[in-house]
Amino acid sequence: MKWVATADAFLHRFIRILHGVSNVALCVMIVCVTIDVAGRFFFNRPLVGSFEATELGLAILVFFSLSMTHLYEEHISIDFFVTKLPNRIQHFIQLIIESALFFVLIIMIFQTISYGTRLYERGTTTSDLLLPVYPFLYCIAFAAFVFALLALSNICKSIYKAVNAK
Repeated sequence: MKWVATADAFLHRFIRILHGVSNVALCVMIVCVTIDVAGRFFFNRPLVGSFEATELGLAILVFFSLSMTHLYEEHISIDFFVTKLPNRIQHFIQLIIESALFFVLIIMIFQTISYGTRLYERGTTTSDLLLPVYPFLYCIAFAAFVFALLALSNICKSIYKAVNAK
């Protein structure tokens, strides 16, 4: 069981790194919007590519932060009914939820990689900055993969807790 704790600690550390990257993306977005607004107001010259940078940064921000939100169980939940159930059933319900999340994430990963590959083959870029779009999709797929690993870890924990619950 020690290897599970070691893998979990590594996963949690990696999730924190992804969250740090999402914080950097947020700061870049703030700077871009600030420069864009100031440029429009004072010089009548907006920052070229500000919308694209904000759009791509938002994708990175959301997907790199999702696993951190799940790690600390900060998602919205309504559990007034579930908390009244026995512990074993609570863990079983958690197992079902985490399993559904895991399978949805796996489907999303494959679809995102497939879409990124199609955009790579077409040579699709952003309109102003001419940035290729596919690397951002691959980053999103990678972040979803880390999120899926967290869900898989939670599945294992839920099974263990359901079996050992009294």
